[in-house]
Amino acid sequence: MAVSARPEQQAASQSPVSEPTRLQLLQRFELRCGGAAAVVPESVQRLLAFLALRSRPQHRATVAGVLWMDAPERRADGNLRTTVWRARKIERDLIRSEGAYLCIGAHVMVDLTDNLVVTRQLVDNPTAPEDPGMTVDALCDDLLPAWYDDWVLLERERLRQIRLHGLEALCVRLTHLRRYSHAIEAGVLAAAEEPLRESTQYALISAHVAEGNLAEAVRQYDRYALVLDEQLGIAPSDRLRSLVTPCR
Repeated sequence: MAVSARPEQQAASQSPVSEPTRLQLLQRFELRCGGAAAVVPESVQRLLAFLALRSRPQHRATVAGVLWMDAPERRADGNLRTTVWRARKIERDLIRSEGAYLCIGAHVMVDLTDNLVVTRQLVDNPTAPEDPGMTVDALCDDLLPAWYDDWVLLERERLRQIRLHGLEALCVRLTHLRRYSHAIEAGVLAAAEEPLRESTQYALISAHVAEGNLAEAVRQYDRYALVLDEQLGIAPSDRLRSLVTPCR
């Protein structure tokens, strides 16, 4: 004879799984706890963003010195203690302490971290046969575009370089998968970001050639050759020229 579950056991089995805590740094700042957007004071936003952008725990003195660089040391330390307290009022484990070091909670999912993992996998193996699992739009999201702190600007430039490599690799991967329109879109965006970058031009022109648009490949090469001559007084490499020589 089967034994029926107790009411409290049935309630537990039917209770929904709580949403993970998510921190968004691309396009804009947003913190979601339990699926709902949290109201986050500006000082807490800056602390969370700073810790999330670091790959290892940061000493309290370093954090205070960077985020409150214009304040006296004692006041900066006090500001940091208050900000950590405010963050923990939003969620207890949002900020984790390890002695004199602080880090973002291990359970917090950061969109930039996830984005970089997929981008680096793509860059490491651009000709893998499987779908890259990355969209062109995802590679174009900027880091906290309305923030102008020095530490944000440095991270934004680092992300820009990673994004360029990612767009190139995505162009190559999608060309191999014969998804030419998306490949060309990725190549065009990378070329717009850095017009003098020859590796980008090579990926983009290769996509045109693979699609059979030889005239477009030649036009892209000629545009690049003109810009290169006007700005640097040099010609494209033999490797790039060899792509379009059979097309003429």
